[in-house]
Amino acid sequence: MEIIRLAWLVKATPFFPKTVRTIKNGFGELVGYFERKTTNGLIEGINNRLKVLKRCAFGFKCLPSQCHRPILIEMGH
Repeated sequence: MEIIRLAWLVKATPFFPKTVRTIKNGFGELVGYFERKTTNGLIEGINNRLKVLKRCAFGFKCLPSQCHRPILIEMGH
């Protein structure tokens, strides 16, 4: 497998240098996914939700308002 991977990457480098670099840099994570079926999707989802909540509170000067508005939005009010 290792020899096949290296041969493919060597052949692809002149045509797709950025892609080859990305594959080389993230190869451990790619293999980890296929071996253990683990992803960082949960963490990415939590980060996205926090950013949305932060944007909803943007512009409020009062700290309690910043804290309460996103909570009310999440509850559907």
